[in-house]
Amino acid sequence: MLDRPDIGEIPKTLTGMYTLFLLIQSNIKNEKYDDGHETETQKLLESDKEILLKPGQLAFQQLEKDNLMFYEEDLRECGIDVTEASHSGLCTEIFKQESVLFDQKLF
Repeated sequence: MLDRPDIGEIPKTLTGMYTLFLLIQSNIKNEKYDDGHETETQKLLESDKEILLKPGQLAFQQLEKDNLMFYEEDLRECGIDVTEASHSGLCTEIFKQESVLFDQKLF
């Protein structure tokens, strides 16, 4: 994916890599679920503004608590719909399934 001409140079900073990741995920979601109508980066980012800001809030809150992984409940506390997050490509993998007794997913 990094050799696509519309991406430009490979990012040299962590922020640049994260931004590129978000752009790629936003493009994938747009092509897969929104019929791929939006092609301008700025408009695409505006349409996905909440999807982009809420994970940042989640990450910040979890870092303050020294948590590296989070539960579905943590997603909901930040206003993230788990189904929407999986459609956007943001949360595509469950790293650990807690015991059957508690039935909690760890992201």
